[in-house]
Amino acid sequence: MEHLMNKSQKEILSFLTDDSLLKQKELTQLLFEAGIKIITELGAIYKIGTTENYAMMLFEMVFLKTMSVAKLSDGFVHTTMKKNQFNTTNDPFPMWAIVRSQLEGFCAFNHIFLEKNKLEKDLYFNLWNYSGLNTRQGFNATNKDTITKKAIEKKELEEIYDTIISNTIVTNLDNKNRNDFLSKLKNGKWQFKLENSELKYISFQKMYTNATPKTDSLFNKIYSMMSLSTHPSSVSVFQFRDMYKASDSKEQSLFAYRFSNHLMAFILRDFCAFSPSALIVFNSLPQKNQILINTVNKGLRGNEFQLNNLTVDDLKF
Repeated sequence: MEHLMNKSQKEILSFLTDDSLLKQKELTQLLFEAGIKIITELGAIYKIGTTENYAMMLFEMVFLKTMSVAKLSDGFVHTTMKKNQFNTTNDPFPMWAIVRSQLEGFCAFNHIFLEKNKLEKDLYFNLWNYSGLNTRQGFNATNKDTITKKAIEKKELEEIYDTIISNTIVTNLDNKNRNDFLSKLKNGKWQFKLENSELKYISFQKMYTNATPKTDSLFNKIYSMMSLSTHPSSVSVFQFRDMYKASDSKEQSLFAYRFSNHLMAFILRDFCAFSPSALIVFNSLPQKNQILINTVNKGLRGNEFQLNNLTVDDLKF
């Protein structure tokens, strides 16, 4: 019961319930301290080009996006036509665009690097890598260096493709599923999941609900908001108009910021689950930071997403 909790326990739990900008800034700082320590101590531990190095770079990309969202959450100050009159305006639209890319990065990390089956993990990584390099083949090469690089990557693509089609999962597909899979792959699709001996294309929405099973119902609303904020549809224009009519921009900005913080906590946990070296650093963090990351992941994703056994009950002051 809340009245039996000490001050430190109440503070940790408040990060799940307090929507204020000040509390979100505090949460960002605590998560940032943990992440930067992990990034700094691991340094160049993973050789460039390895699966582990890709994982580390994707972790850093997703993690640091929250810092950009935090800056935008302050809004921007501008003067009106009347001298010395200042207004602060919040614009959640660019915030949601960043959060969407952050979410998709988190989904990719969880889907690829936390897969327990090695055959599947290798396949998902190669599909992701193939899709990215294949997209870059469409870029114009205009000088000697870029022409050479494009040729090298074309050879890499061929090697990755051969690795993909020789993977036992792919060779065991029936003809219909295999042809559908290869057709989607050549069109830039990489988000496949093995289900009932078939490779099925899955959306980022599905990836997210796989990674955060407790937030399934909330996510549909959030993803729709991200999509409307990112694409210039007529509905997004109506939403933009109505948001300022209702003076709702600050609230929506805070909502985007809070969700970005959650993703920051999620990717921290997942990177530590992937990397034994990162987990060692995590276990050396101040107890408060460990319990905070455990609490956010347990509360929003499920009990199995704690990294260790530390809980708010271990806070004694």
